[in-house]
Amino acid sequence: MGETGVDSANDADIAVRPPVSPVVQPATAILKGRFEYAWLREVLIIAGCYFAYQFIRGLADLGARSRAYRHANWIVDLEKSMGIFVEQSIQQALLPIEWLITLSNTYYGGMHFGFTIGILAWLFFFRHEHYRRGRNVLAIMTLTAMVIFIVFPLAPPRLSTCNDGIPASGPEGPTIGKCFVDTLHVGGGPMSYQSPVAKAVANPYAAMPSLHFGWSAWCGLMLWWHAKRRIMGVLGVMHALITLFVIVVTGNHYILDAVGGAIVLGWGVVAAGWLERRRSASTSTAPVGDLVAA
Repeated sequence: MGETGVDSANDADIAVRPPVSPVVQPATAILKGRFEYAWLREVLIIAGCYFAYQFIRGLADLGARSRAYRHANWIVDLEKSMGIFVEQSIQQALLPIEWLITLSNTYYGGMHFGFTIGILAWLFFFRHEHYRRGRNVLAIMTLTAMVIFIVFPLAPPRLSTCNDGIPASGPEGPTIGKCFVDTLHVGGGPMSYQSPVAKAVANPYAAMPSLHFGWSAWCGLMLWWHAKRRIMGVLGVMHALITLFVIVVTGNHYILDAVGGAIVLGWGVVAAGWLERRRSASTSTAPVGDLVAA
């Protein structure tokens, strides 16, 4: 009788016990596995963008020289009409301070890529929920700038020297006026535009928009939005302001080039937000099975 009771209890337990299902990997484990390999995908994306830049750079160089110098006259004329043509006076005033020129050259050559890559890595590893949108903003603004480089090649101030024969754009004579100076030949720095590496990666007529300023403003924006300490956001803003000073004093950009960099950054923020909303909408309307599979 005892055995019958035990058997009955076991039968009842089996009857209410849910059927054994295949082991399902927890969602956290799936996300962890994807995160471990996501860096490789990002490296491939960055490499793809680099090769796209190289291709577009080649297109931008084709027959661009005469247009680039003509556009330089246009930019200077426009800045003069707006009362903001201050690049020459700033550079001439600071050229005697050799240590400042060398420091500016170093900041221009080193922080452009170093700071931007550092912020990308920080977002990826420590603010991963914000990484996709931040990366998209940077990619959209950069690709947009590449198109502008082709449509509107622009010679930077440092190439507007007395030997370039820049034509007069009005009755008052040459628009440029006094010569600009390529400060790398004065104060030195970590790079030279005459080096094989610089010639391979630098587009000499890609002054508008200024990606130096655009990227630095992007770095400041990411820190302002996502850093837990406000001091980090302030440092990001300072980086953008220092970059603005540096691109002017080194003769690499006009003030309006920086304005162009800010505009493509704004466009990148708007476009990336639109893409994010579309992605969220498509995810919210997808079937549950598709969400699990994704």
